[in-house]
This record gives sequence, C-alpha cells and structure tokens, in this order.
Amino acid sequence: MKDGFKNFKKAVTSRLFILFVVIIGMFCTLSYRLFYLQIVKGEEYQKNLKASILRELTIPAPRGTIYDRFGRPLAINKPAFSIKLDSSIKIDENYINQMILDLTTILETNDEKLIDELPISNEKPLVFLFDDDKKRELNWKKSLNIDAQLIEGQRLEDVTAEQTITMLATKFKISPETTSANARKIISLRYSLYQQRYKKYQPITLAVDVKQKTVVQIEEEHEKFPGVYTDVDSLRVYPEGGLFANMLGYIRLISDTELATLEDHGYTQNDLVGKSGLEKGLELDLKGTDGEKLVEVDAVGRRISTVETKQPKPGNKVFLTIDQQLQKVAYDALVTELKNVIISKLTSSEITVPEVFSSLVGSNTVSIEKILDCQDNQYQAKLKRIILNKYPNFTLKTKEDKNNAKILIETDITNGIISSYDMLLTLYEQKIITFSENDLQRVKSHTISTLTVVVNKILSNELTPQQLDLDPSTGSVVVEDVNTGEVLAMVSYPTFDNNLLVNNLDYDYYSKLLNDPTAPLLNRPLVDRKAPGSTFKMVTAIAGLEEKIISPYETIRDMGIFTKAGSPAARCWIYANGGTHGMVNVAKALEVSCNYFFYETSYRMGNSVAGTRLNGIETLNKYMKAFGLDAPTGVEIEEEYSPVMASPENLKKIVLSRNKDATPSQYRWTDGETIRAAIGQSCNNYTPASMAKYVATLANGGTRYKMHLVNEVLSYDGNVVRTEKPTVEETLHIKKENLDVVYKGMLAVTSGTQGTMRGVFKNFPVKVAAKTGTAQQNLTQSSHTWFVCFAPLENPQISISILIPFGESKTAPAGKVAKKIIESYLGLSTEATTPVTENSLLP
Repeated sequence: MKDGFKNFKKAVTSRLFILFVVIIGMFCTLSYRLFYLQIVKGEEYQKNLKASILRELTIPAPRGTIYDRFGRPLAINKPAFSIKLDSSIKIDENYINQMILDLTTILETNDEKLIDELPISNEKPLVFLFDDDKKRELNWKKSLNIDAQLIEGQRLEDVTAEQTITMLATKFKISPETTSANARKIISLRYSLYQQRYKKYQPITLAVDVKQKTVVQIEEEHEKFPGVYTDVDSLRVYPEGGLFANMLGYIRLISDTELATLEDHGYTQNDLVGKSGLEKGLELDLKGTDGEKLVEVDAVGRRISTVETKQPKPGNKVFLTIDQQLQKVAYDALVTELKNVIISKLTSSEITVPEVFSSLVGSNTVSIEKILDCQDNQYQAKLKRIILNKYPNFTLKTKEDKNNAKILIETDITNGIISSYDMLLTLYEQKIITFSENDLQRVKSHTISTLTVVVNKILSNELTPQQLDLDPSTGSVVVEDVNTGEVLAMVSYPTFDNNLLVNNLDYDYYSKLLNDPTAPLLNRPLVDRKAPGSTFKMVTAIAGLEEKIISPYETIRDMGIFTKAGSPAARCWIYANGGTHGMVNVAKALEVSCNYFFYETSYRMGNSVAGTRLNGIETLNKYMKAFGLDAPTGVEIEEEYSPVMASPENLKKIVLSRNKDATPSQYRWTDGETIRAAIGQSCNNYTPASMAKYVATLANGGTRYKMHLVNEVLSYDGNVVRTEKPTVEETLHIKKENLDVVYKGMLAVTSGTQGTMRGVFKNFPVKVAAKTGTAQQNLTQSSHTWFVCFAPLENPQISISILIPFGESKTAPAGKVAKKIIESYLGLSTEATTPVTENSLLP
C-alpha cells in the first residue's frame, strides 16, 4: 500500500500529469466560454456582430487655390458631403441592380444628382463623348470586353453608342422590363464598379455636394445599401464661372496617358488633374501631397472607427497677374459690342428676322428633341408635324437624323412656311425667352413686331451672341502691362461654366459644348489665329525706318495701284472708290492706313540690292522676330498656338499641306508675297496674345518681355515658393525719332482729322496710340476686325489687343471695347448707360 501511494504520488507530481491537468482545465474553460458566447449570449452578440475589416484610404490633398493679383478667389475648394461605395464589398449579383435603383430614388427625391462617368450622351441621338477621337473610342470599347456580343461580321469600331448601351445592359444583367432611364442609371454605376475591378481598394463616389437630409436618410437605411457610406470631400469651385473658364480650365480624373507622364511625381490612377488652361499648366504647383487613413469597416461597409490618419498637405496658392475687375469690364464691353453690331445689322436689314430663327435652330439653341416630344396643343407642334410629315418614321438615333430635321426646319423658316410668329412661341415654350402675361398677349395678337421682340431679347441678354451664332458671335481681348509682360485681362467669348465640368461632370452640357458651332471651349486669345491686316503696319514702318529704306518725313505718292511687284497688281483700299491718299509720310500712312505706302517700303527692301529679291521678306522677318511674332508668348497655358509669320518656309509648308504634290513654282516666294506680307496679309497669322505682346514691345520703346499670367506662388502655409519677375527676352535698339514718328501716326488714328477711331475717342481725356485692321477670310462674310493700342501715350502702361472675327461694322465695336478698358484701368469716368428691363418688351 505504501508502494501504491508512492506510485500515485509519483504519477500526480509528474510533468505529464500536470500538463494533462492543465490541458483539461483549458478545455473546460474554453468549453464554458464557447457555451457562454454561443448559447447564453449568442442572440445578443449575433445582432452586434462586426466583421472587422481594415481599409487603407487615400485622403486627397486639397488642390491649391488660385487668386487674382489682389487676392480675389478664382479657383477654390469647398467641403461637401459625398455618397460613396466601397468597391471591395461584394454585393449579390441579383441584388445590386435593385440597390442602385433604390439609392437613385432617394437621391432624385432629394434633388441630388448621381455621378455619371459613362462617356455616352444622355440625350438622343446617343453619341460617344470622345470628341471624335476614334482611337480613344475603340480602346474604351475594348476595355469593356463586349466583343463576345458582336454579331457575325460586325466590327467593334462600328458599334454605335446605342448598341453599346444595349450590350452593357446585357453584360450587367439588367431586366428587359427596366425603363431606359433606369437602365442608364444602373449601367452608369455598374460601369464605374467595373472600371475599379483591378485597382487597389478605392471607394467610388456616387454623388457629391449632397444635402444633410440625404446623408441622414442613407445612414438610417444603411442595411439596404451594403458598402454605401457618406464622407466629406473637397470640391473644386470656380466662383466667377465663365468669366475665367477658358483661362483657368478645369480638372478631371487622370487619363492613362497623363498617368504615364506624371507617375514619377507620385500620381495614381485616382488623381484629379488639370485638363486645360492654368489648371493644367500649373498642375505640379496645384497638386498637394495626399494623406492616408486606416479605417475599420463592418460587413456592410459602414465605418466603425479610424485607426490611424496621416493628414494631407494642400497644394500651393497661386496669385495671378490678372485683375478680376478689369477682366469683367473687358468681358462685358465685348459682349455689349457684339450685341450692338448684331442689332445694327438687324435694324438695317443686313440680317433678317427669319435668318435669326434659322440660325437659332442651326446652333442647337432650339432643341429638335423638345420639338419631337412636345404635346399636340403646343405652338411648336406645327414644327413637329412638319418633321413627321417629311419623315414619318423619324427617330433621333443618329446625328444624321438630327441634322436632317434641322435642315428641314431651317429651310421652311427661310421659305416662310414656318413664320417668325411660330418661332417666337417655340422659343417661349422651350424657355429660351420669357414673356410677362401682358407681353405674351401682345405677341399672340401680333400687336408687336417680331423684330422688336428679337431686338429687346438681345438687349436683355435672353438671346446672346453665342446662341444666335450670327456674325459676329465670338471675340477675344488681351490686356498687358507694357513694362512687365504681366497679363491683366484675357477674355475669350463665348465661354462656358467650368463648374459643370468638375466634381460631377454634366455630360449633356459637355456634349452641347462640343457641338456648339461657336466653339466655346476654345481659348481664343491663345489659339484664334487670324491675319492681322493693317495692325501689322507698325512692324513694316519700324523695319523701313531702322534699315534707312525710308526716312521719318519722306513722302510717297499713293498711285492707287501698285504694279512694281508683278501681276495681279496690288491696290490701296481707297482705290476701290476710285481715290488715292496722295502724298503721305509714315505718320500719315498709319493714320489713313495707306496700303500703297507700305507696298513701296517693303518693295524697296527687296530691291535695294541688285539680285537679292528675298532680302525684302528676310528684313521683315528679322523685325517680326524682334517683336515676338515668331514664337509663343510665354504664358503658362500649354494650349497656346505658335504664331505663323509670313516667310518662304511657312509658305512652302502651307502650300504642301494643302497639296502634297505642289511644285516649287507654286510655293516660290515673290515680290507680290512680300508687299502683301507688309500690310499683314500673305500667310501672316497671329493670335490676340501675340499682337498684345508686339504692341507692348513697341509701346515701351523696344523691350520685349516674356508674357506671363503667374505673379507669385506660396505654399499652403504662406511661405514664398517663387515670385515671377519680369523676364526680358530681347531689347530692340530702336531710334527715338523712328519711334516718335510711328507713335505720331498711331495717335492720329484716335485723334487725327482722318483717323478711323477719331469718333470713338473724341474728347477722350487720355491720348491713345492705336491701329485698326481688317482681314477678309471669304467673300460671303464680313471681314475680321482687329484693334490694337497702348495708353497713355506719354507714359505707356497697358497694351490692348482685340479681335472680333467677322466683326467689321460701322459701329467700331473693337475701339469701343478698348475705350471701356482704358477708362476702367485709369479710373476715368464712364458714360451712363440706359438700363434695360429684363422681361418687358419696349414699345
């Protein structure tokens, strides 16, 4: 027994036994814990079960802000609620489409807008929004993997936008019973999810800038929307909208091409980048450093907590040289003068009222879609019947269908089948114009003429030059500080609202911009190249004087026809009426814009040395380059076009571009080309920005500054990153007596007895040196109108360049725009204007 006790004691105290007891104890404890958790507390814990998932989110850095020279905001960021979807949360294929519809119902009920990134228009006819870039369109189609749905013999590049929508509906298993509008909403969101399939976890933004009540409603119904949550984002906002749209540009999601270029700077496929204007040109200044956030989410995508946060660093603050107030003055003055020219043409019957309505149809201001959707009791139902009588099975499936309908309506307006009365009421029904009840009755009873109505609607801005698309409907203004190269104003008309192209891109609006015949997306001061006409003559004058081809007070007799340079003989403009300018010197030639004087001057350049005919254009080219007319201005906008100066090389390029089989005799430079180049013709083509730079160089005595828009760049916390100081590109050593005589001629344009602008600047308190110019593009439209000037004459501060395509008019629109700008810049008193009542027809 003693031995048994010893054996038992030995067994109990052995390591194996102790380990066995410990294991049994742990097993019992674990069993009890499992029993407690699953049985005792199981139901309670089931309700509160959380699938703890850690997600690493990128916190986009706020983009740098942009201000004018006085600190007025032009591009800022605004915090706003956004609705997002965690793309990593797997949602049942049979539920996701219904979930999207439920979510969009909430958004639409609260007047919110679902983000639609699908590059297909919403309005019929459905079209791809790739700006006719077929390569991009094809690559996009390939990315959708819809090849398997092609019918035999069909090529992917031939698949239409409408067919693509049908294929995507099949791909995303959308019920055939779903309405086309709802199908589009589902496709849009499913497309965004599809785009994210291979990317690092990143939420998809469904709606931006949503109301508080929308946030609350979605949070309350979170169980219906797995993966959907609310967040706060920084949205890009342009306070002045269209006033600076072409200059500032806009931002959108980075493209693959842009990513390849910017990847070394830390960009990812989720970054927003500048697509045009200064947003693009200053991208690396405006882009901040993204932060990171590690968050814990539950099984349906709701955030539980934030584990760790690394704050982003905002982009730099950019202060421009632009003066917001001067920009607005220039813009308003330009639009006013465009309207005045159109009204002048209307009241003089140069333009008829039917032409106005026909143009409104052609410019897409009058909607063919709304005509076809109208009710039979509406006034525009007559137009609908005309279309359907001509095309009984008409649909808006293609651009050709829409164009056919437009041509039909335009033709019937011209032929009087559709009256001006019909069109007025169509404009009213489509809410293009408005009427008070009294005015509507006057229109219906024909007690007021359609001409009076149209004129008053133009005056009240209900019908804009852009909508009318009549000559003139576009224009540019550039104002430069002649002593620094700073751009003080850069106006492009027509413009667009860049707020509609950021945050939540309005594809229908973008599509309308692309199809607008007035091309509002063009930054006209930097890309609208036209022959400068007589505004170029100061270059020829300086070249002739500096090279001693002519002397300051030498006179040349205007013979009307210049025959020395061969056939066809060149003529002075005044000879069209049988007259000549008689004996003229440099100053008088500039005042009256005598072509003959500059023909003779440039001809002498090429024939002053025997056997060196090209010497004339070579001499002119030397001075063109000296004034900067051979290269971009230097502004920080990449889209700027280089000027095209008249030269043998450029003539050859132009001729060969039109006819690759052209012979040397067809592009041989002649004296005839030289004399025409000397008056701003031949192949001279310059932008308003280049012309402003040239005139600024002339005004300050020959110092050519690099033109620039950026004044100073500061870090987000206020430290100076860089200050843009005036940069001298070249100094022209022009003799004072030569400058003085050219200035004298330019002053006479605004104050001489024969100056073309003497009426506009009569009794003006400041001396203005100026030059007008016209350039004919074709025989069916008015000539382009140029006006360049600098002021004040005694102490030049600003140069101004104005271009109004097809704007030739007795009303001198460009000169009046310049006058308003000078008045504003120098703080002079302005003329009173008569106010126009917005919605009331004048008698």
